[in-house]
Amino acid sequence: RSVLVSCKIEGRALGDVGADVVAMMDTLDLGGARWELLGDIPDQAESFSSMIIAILIAVVLVFLVMAAQFESLLDPFLLIFLVPMGMIGVVFVHLITGTTLAIISLLGILMLAGIVVNNGIVLVDFANQIRREDGFSVPAAVLEAGKKRMRPILMTASTTVLALLPLALSSGSNSDIWSPMAMTVIGGMVFATPLTLLILPVMYAGMMERHARRKGVIDEKA
Repeated sequence: RSVLVSCKIEGRALGDVGADVVAMMDTLDLGGARWELLGDIPDQAESFSSMIIAILIAVVLVFLVMAAQFESLLDPFLLIFLVPMGMIGVVFVHLITGTTLAIISLLGILMLAGIVVNNGIVLVDFANQIRREDGFSVPAAVLEAGKKRMRPILMTASTTVLALLPLALSSGSNSDIWSPMAMTVIGGMVFATPLTLLILPVMYAGMMERHARRKGVIDEKA
């Protein structure tokens, strides 16, 4: 014998309602009866797990592709740090707007990872190129790359933000579905872009000079 209780949710996040139901049921004496949550709540938990695995796989694949293209593990290691930089903006925009992290937000994080890494590639690749071809020192290459590649990076960020802004501000019937994804990408881009132009060059210069000193020590010992 079983009893099925169903309801619709309005104005609250599915996860919050599920947590309240679990807390309420734990306080009841059911006389040995068993209960479980069905429907969207377990489906959501499974979807969250799948999306998190997809994001981790995407980051690993991006790292492997960059390692093959740069023929180095150091540059991809620097560029992967742009993903958590973008996550700062994701957390901030969700706190400001009071939006719950949903499946569609994780899809936005997946998109954001590719965009912010692409901006970093533009900067790092140009710095490597002028160091290799024109003999620039590491500090000079970082400054030159920042000046020459700042406009393309800002153009990429601004076009992405402006393109998603109507979707983020939409109040249509499906706005609650797509708006979190747009806000996720916008928040990540707004925070990751200045950090790409400020933090990434500093990290690049520091790690490259440390790598050069370590290589010099090894060559002297050899």
